[in-house]
Amino acid sequence: MISDGAGFGQGVPADDLRRWMTALGCTNTSFDPVAERTFYKAILAGDAGFFIEIAQRLADSLHANDIEVVIGDAQEGMNPVHDLGRAITDTAIELAEYRLGRKIASYACTLAEWASWSAQPHDESCVHLDLDEATFAEKQSAVAGFLPWRAAVEEAIEKLGLDSYRTECLRPVTDKSPPAYDTVPYYEEHGMRRVAEGKYRTAIRYDEHVAPIWRALRRQAERETRRPVPAHAL
Repeated sequence: MISDGAGFGQGVPADDLRRWMTALGCTNTSFDPVAERTFYKAILAGDAGFFIEIAQRLADSLHANDIEVVIGDAQEGMNPVHDLGRAITDTAIELAEYRLGRKIASYACTLAEWASWSAQPHDESCVHLDLDEATFAEKQSAVAGFLPWRAAVEEAIEKLGLDSYRTECLRPVTDKSPPAYDTVPYYEEHGMRRVAEGKYRTAIRYDEHVAPIWRALRRQAERETRRPVPAHAL
């Protein structure tokens, strides 16, 4: 987790997030969560270096901990931080794979499948994990304890039903390039509405703001994986 969850409403103090993650059994919380508004400012400023630095730190952690499997946000067009989180994760995995000399299994999980604009394909390549009653109860308890998600979770359950969340679907990540949207992403459409309402001064746009940072992350991965592996990373 690299943000404070403010994309769903009020953010959570970093200490609370660390306690929440520890209660879930996380043993290596390598990041101090960053306020999502900080991400938004970096996106609007075109500060690719901000995102590259996060990717490099994550790569350091994946390498140091000899990680074999990574599960991260899917690219859905819901929130630019989540979409760039996918790009950050892909870049970090490539850097870590280069240092480790082996592949890391990479999967994406959706967060907004309840939204009609975020439908994701299911096929035989997906990994489906059916939760037993005890694990499903733990999942519900964990989500209930994270207040920024409450409104989104309630809306998702209302639309899909609680039982739809008994199965975890993990999709193998194969395409790491910036997405080619057929329509304007939800976050851009939402941002433009807020601008029209006078609540935002400007909106984050995919072509203008998000795609250039995504491409910068891809270029960084290409540059670093062409270099000799530094001695300290062996």
